[in-house]
Formats: sequence, C-alpha cells, structure tokens
Amino acid sequence: MKVRLQLIAVLALVILVLLGYNIYRAYLGTSVAASTFTECEQFGGVIQESYPRRCVDPATGTVFTEVVDPVAPPTFEPALTEAEARAVATQGDVCTSEGAVAEFGVFDSQTGLWRYAVDAEMRGCTALCIVNDLEQTAEFDWNCGTD
Repeated sequence: MKVRLQLIAVLALVILVLLGYNIYRAYLGTSVAASTFTECEQFGGVIQESYPRRCVDPATGTVFTEVVDPVAPPTFEPALTEAEARAVATQGDVCTSEGAVAEFGVFDSQTGLWRYAVDAEMRGCTALCIVNDLEQTAEFDWNCGTD
C-alpha cells in the first residue's frame, strides 16, 4: 500500500509539472509584443544606452529606436527695421569705403544679421555689408566661398 501511495504521489507530481509547463508555454505564446519604443519600455524591455536610446522587446527580441525631436535652431526677430539696418550699414565708412550699399537687405533669422550687397568687385566674390541687428554694428565682408 505504501508503494502504491508513493506511485500516486509521483504521478500527481508529474501531472502538476506538465500542467504548469503547458500553462507557462501558453502564457509565453500570448504575451503582448511591443510595437513602439514607448510600449517596449512599458513592457519592461531592455533599454540600451545609446543616442537615441534603443529598447529590446522582451517577448520578441525586436529592437525599437526612440524617436527624438530635433532641437530647432534659435530664431531671431529683427530689432531694427530694414531702413534702420541700412542706416547702420551706411553710417561711417566701414562698408561705404568699398562701394555703394544696396538699398534693400535681407535679414537672417537664424543668425540675427542683416546682409546688404555692396557695389564692389573681386573675381569670384560677393561684397557684403553685414549688420548685427542686436549690437547695431556693421562690418564689410568678401564672400568668396561656395557656401
């Protein structure tokens, strides 16, 4: 009788182990896979220290890269009107000693500079009068590059 109880106990244990294994396999088969970096992070994915960060989905091994918004360059609003900027360009002889300053200029909101063409010649170059909008200063420049 003792052997019989031991045999029943072993069989019950084997059945429980097999049942547990099947439940475990069923759980793995129905696990939710991430479809974005954020979901991967929420599901406990491995975050790799890189830029941008990467996450490895624990269910599928799929790698997701974090979407990072690019930093927008600063932009400047002109403090001077175009007429005021031209007045800075034509006062003194910084720019006018090279030639006549154009009537209209262009403001670059990324640099905060006004650019006026100057009637001067040098082969392969453009003469410019650069007015710093904030400092209200002017300087002459030969733009001879390809940029």
